[in-house]
Amino acid sequence: MCNYGFGHDVQDSSLTKQAEGALRRLPECRHVHLTPLGSMFDDCELGPDVRQAIFEAVSAHRCIRTVSTESRPEFVTSEKLECVLSSMGAGRTLELGLGYESASELVRNSFVNKGVGRAAFLRAAAVCAELGVTVTTHVLLKPPFMGEGEAVEDAVDSVREALEWADEVVLMMCNVKPFTVLGWLWQHGFYEPPWLMSAVLVLQRLRAEERRRMFVYGLQSGIRMAASARGCGDCRPQAVTALSRFNQSGVLPLTMLARLCCPDCRKAWENDLESRAETGYALMRTACRFLPPNELCTL
Repeated sequence: MCNYGFGHDVQDSSLTKQAEGALRRLPECRHVHLTPLGSMFDDCELGPDVRQAIFEAVSAHRCIRTVSTESRPEFVTSEKLECVLSSMGAGRTLELGLGYESASELVRNSFVNKGVGRAAFLRAAAVCAELGVTVTTHVLLKPPFMGEGEAVEDAVDSVREALEWADEVVLMMCNVKPFTVLGWLWQHGFYEPPWLMSAVLVLQRLRAEERRRMFVYGLQSGIRMAASARGCGDCRPQAVTALSRFNQSGVLPLTMLARLCCPDCRKAWENDLESRAETGYALMRTACRFLPPNELCTL
């Protein structure tokens, strides 16, 4: 998952001390994000006693009003959420991130290798709704084996579908981490991250009321990136500024859109959008047409 297999086993007492120490060093703030870089509610990753102690440490900081964390959906239960809500004290809001990646089962489970069906996300979201926990889900822009145009279409469809059951959606521009399968694909010329303009295009294709419940991330990471969303040195700062302003306001800065992309980048981006290369996604969709009904991929 998010830790990419690095690291070593850490004792429960050490985890608790790390979290308590980090919270003590925090300046006064209203929002804090707590994550094991994986699943907060996976008892094998973070034991129940450690989880409770960490959220109890939050309760000592009166300025903190919102706490966010993340988990795979299959680990989310009413009992675990109730324990966390009780531990961090009254008057605080819990936000839970769920990595949906794509509304397409083929993309999510074959290309991203998530191994989770849509029903698990709907169940987890329903549990959160019952307890007043806010759900933010992540949609991945340009997973491996997809062309630029396919990725934009999939992201638009996925954001719209996710907004039916999530409170907010993060459009995550896929970036490349070293020592991963995606890193190998990128190194050998089988993958390129999305263009920055593709994220803008996704936003443009969505309605204003949908954009107001969205954020765009993926240009920064606590783990070193080998490659991230594309754009030359001239147009990249413009696009990054525009997306940053969007994240703050929920409004696309239309006056900036015309100058977000230099002519050379725009031409290369448009060529990628219109490419008819036989991607893994296109080939898999074609293959699914010939499978027996009980083996069809849900696209």
